[in-house]
Amino acid sequence: MRIISLLWGYSLGGIGKVALTYGRLHEVSSLEVKTIVIQNKNVAVDLSPLDQIDATVILINNRLDISWIKNLKKEINIFKPTTLFVHGFNGPVIASLLKPFYFKSLPLVCSYHGLYHATTKSKKIIESFFNYIPILVYRHIADQVITVESYSKKVLESKGVKPDKLSVVYNGLSKLTLSEGLNLAKWNLKEDDFVIGCASRIDPVKGISYLIDAFYELHKIHGRKFKLVIIGEGTIKTQLQKKVKDLNILDSIIFTGYQNNINDWLQIFDIFALPSLSEYHSIGLLEAMRSKKAIVAINVG
Repeated sequence: MRIISLLWGYSLGGIGKVALTYGRLHEVSSLEVKTIVIQNKNVAVDLSPLDQIDATVILINNRLDISWIKNLKKEINIFKPTTLFVHGFNGPVIASLLKPFYFKSLPLVCSYHGLYHATTKSKKIIESFFNYIPILVYRHIADQVITVESYSKKVLESKGVKPDKLSVVYNGLSKLTLSEGLNLAKWNLKEDDFVIGCASRIDPVKGISYLIDAFYELHKIHGRKFKLVIIGEGTIKTQLQKKVKDLNILDSIIFTGYQNNINDWLQIFDIFALPSLSEYHSIGLLEAMRSKKAIVAINVG
């Protein structure tokens, strides 16, 4: 079987990490997988993990740039796939547009990771579209849908997707690996600091604003005994940094930006916090569990 694994927009979240996992299926099976990522060149993200699976990245200038269709067609002609595998909420939209022209005779498999949540107010208008169209694809076009936990399987069944189309393949992680560790002084941290950590996209649905509120209450009682480390990038990072400044706790909350050594960071956390308002089968939570961290999480999803 020759599978094209097609991803619109690589990110550091669960969908991107799942695509990386499926891109290595050839290591444990006879399947051949070609991962293709259609990527907006203006979105700042580290694409180096895609090198590990020899993925092809097709760069576009913006969402209206359709040059990727021509390049994708070239990849299809070279690889000659027998199955199309698409991911997240963008994947089914692309598949529904392309299947009649390029993948008409191929089985379609989709991975489902939960609802799309708009990252900005301007994107709120497309939220319903990205949550409605995939359901139609799952019902009428897809041959199989893989969910990352049982909850989503039940949700899709309630929306009319036939149970025999649905399979659960839980998110998972490889063995824990560590590098040389962190330079604590660089981040204004000390060995005896009690560190609360969060690793996430910094978008509204991740609830980090509420985590900062809770930390502020802790800070009022205990002062600088605690530190909060927020790892990641996102649409409201600047807004949250201003909030921290206004609360006058800049010396106790550290925004690290994107970090590719999350396991090293987890080693210095005393508590891992997951304040998400919506979550499905969180990769971040799994990473914290693998590192044997104490976890404080919201009961959602």
